[in-house]
Amino acid sequence: METYEIFGNKLTLPAGRAKEIENTFKPFDFKLNAYDVTFKEIIAMEISPETCEKAKELRKKLTKIRTGSEKARKEIKADVLQLSKAIDSVGKYIKDSVSDKEEKLKEIETHYERLEAEKKEKLKTERLAELAKYEVDGSSFNVENMDKNIWTVFLAGQKANYEEEKERKKQELINRMKEEKLKEIDKKRRTELSPLWSFLPLTEEQKQDSFADLDESEYSNLIKSAEKNKEEFDKKQEEIRKENERLREEQKEKDRQLKAERDAKERELKAEREKKEKLERELREKKEAERKENERKKAEELAKRQAPDKEKLLTWLESFDLNVPEFTDYKFTLIAESFKEHLLANINNAKSKL
Repeated sequence: METYEIFGNKLTLPAGRAKEIENTFKPFDFKLNAYDVTFKEIIAMEISPETCEKAKELRKKLTKIRTGSEKARKEIKADVLQLSKAIDSVGKYIKDSVSDKEEKLKEIETHYERLEAEKKEKLKTERLAELAKYEVDGSSFNVENMDKNIWTVFLAGQKANYEEEKERKKQELINRMKEEKLKEIDKKRRTELSPLWSFLPLTEEQKQDSFADLDESEYSNLIKSAEKNKEEFDKKQEEIRKENERLREEQKEKDRQLKAERDAKERELKAEREKKEKLERELREKKEAERKENERKKAEELAKRQAPDKEKLLTWLESFDLNVPEFTDYKFTLIAESFKEHLLANINNAKSKL
């Protein structure tokens, strides 16, 4: 096998085959290089019917190169493919013949190994089943390879852990049920004690403790003590209520007496006030009558003194001649009429003051 360069490609081939390949494809390479200039010229041309025709002719020539080289490739490769198939066929025969014998010999060779493996797999299944009883996943412990004594200790340890965990969960359940029962008893007793809560002989801090901790006797005594305290409290409250009622009645009586005294005093004051008002009213009426009488007398005296003058004034006011003379010019008639109205108004005004 030697390395050759064919058309720029480095290839490793048997002696003589390189020249055969190069001579087979060299004519096609020659033609391809010859058409390269024409190809570049057509690519650079503007599109026209002539350009399209030249492109068609060159394409057909290149197609002949491609199909010709492909036909040559298949011809030169035919013996190689036939040789390859023959080699593969003979190789497969040898391989199949040897493989069948290898498998049978391997089966005999590994007989005891397979028996040991089957034994271990059975042991593994049995031991995993044992561990599963104690809720242990033994797939990661390589149990099939454990020595019998080691396995016995290991299994005993897992069993002990399981029993311990089982007992722990059982005790937790018992404790939880007990705690829930105590909470229920505490809740029930608190409900029963709620009417007596303020009468319990306990501090506020002691009332925070669980009432379930008391036995029946202690709980019964606690209720009796609270009931006694409530009874004493109710009795005291009744005494206070009665005393308050008595004090209210006494106060009512005092208020009634005070009101009666206040009403009598008010009546007395009212009578005195009415008597005083009556005297003051009679005095005012007397003074008003005297004032009116004095004014009447003064008016009479004034009227007597003014009677001659009044008579004279009336006579004078009535002495005016209000008849308007006849004028040739109407202007003077208007002036006279206006003066007449003004004079008549003054005369009536003067008379109203008499």
